[in-house]
Amino acid sequence: AIAFALQSTLGNIFGGVSIILDKSIKVGDKIKLDADTMGTVIDVGLRSTKIRTWDNELVTVPNGKLADSKILNFIQPDPSIRVVIEFGVEYGSDISKVRKVVLGTINKIKGVLKEPAPKVVMVEMGDFALKFKALFWVEDFDIKFDTKALAAEEIYSALIKSKIGIPFPTRTIYLKNGKGK
Repeated sequence: AIAFALQSTLGNIFGGVSIILDKSIKVGDKIKLDADTMGTVIDVGLRSTKIRTWDNELVTVPNGKLADSKILNFIQPDPSIRVVIEFGVEYGSDISKVRKVVLGTINKIKGVLKEPAPKVVMVEMGDFALKFKALFWVEDFDIKFDTKALAAEEIYSALIKSKIGIPFPTRTIYLKNGKGK
């Protein structure tokens, strides 16, 4: 009975030792365990690990669960991270002009790395738009979201300034004129 009661505690301790020895996560790492658990590791103990979420909530995860989980570490092995911005332009747009305008805009944004070089690719001919992805790297996870927001605004402004149309879904409704029931 005692061994059964200690099973969970021992599993957490062995999980903690495993995490510490493997160095798979450490204090300061930005991690994602699942859709509900993302944040910065603030403590790795023998029995549990504490994570501060983006909303400043403290989550304590038993190390046994952590050792058996798939962990996405945004910091290791390299703190640089890729940013992807999806956008669409109207049919009839000059694809090379779209690439040139968007690349020129991205390359002016502070924090965007020159290597790997930013790129803009057309990925689909959608229902209402030619769909593109702007792909670029930033030096650190901490600036990813602000840089992405700024880049999206700058891309939008640059497309408008260059007179490249940004479509939106439209519907055509035909009314039948006649006697009906």
